[in-house]
Amino acid sequence: MKGLFLKDCYMMSRYCRAVFFLMIMFLAVSAAEDDNLFFTIYPMMVASIIPTTLLSYDEKSGWNIYSCTLPCSRAQMVSVKYLIAAALIAVVWIIAAAIQGIRAAAGVGAAREELAWILSILLLLGLVSSAVILPVMFKYGVEKGRMAYYITIAVVCGSGVAFPQILEKLQISVNVQGNLVPLLLCAAGAIVFGISWMISVKVYEKREI
Repeated sequence: MKGLFLKDCYMMSRYCRAVFFLMIMFLAVSAAEDDNLFFTIYPMMVASIIPTTLLSYDEKSGWNIYSCTLPCSRAQMVSVKYLIAAALIAVVWIIAAAIQGIRAAAGVGAAREELAWILSILLLLGLVSSAVILPVMFKYGVEKGRMAYYITIAVVCGSGVAFPQILEKLQISVNVQGNLVPLLLCAAGAIVFGISWMISVKVYEKREI
């Protein structure tokens, strides 16, 4: 399991440098952008789909076939991708939370009352994006699963554009510390992610490679 995780980390360091640089640039821009949360949501979206990029390299190199000869189970191969997704989502979320928290404390950007909503929905988007894409990729492979990939990207990008208007229409002005909805959104994302993980293990164990 550790070896599989290190293998994916080496692949990210080799093939995902430009992607990580782009994520950092977007997060940096989000620190100065007043209204458009797209610059915060986009890095989260990219983090959530990096495991699919790793799956693509695995298939192109024939690793998915070769790995069947190694002393590791298919459940472990699936679990590594989900652990990578969870780690990347967590890192981006922490950075985004720090940026938005500093902006809120300085009196710019989102109000403090809205901050918990923004961060909870951001985490929800990241977890659900991975939860939707990965089972399809493990079931049908990267090439056949690209439709789910593109649909998810379109939905998340659209959320980045529409998110400020949604918050305004909801007129969120409650004391978030006494509101359980943000916590429930985070819990819902974690549950969906966990269910997706179990589904991916089941479908990949039955898939013929």
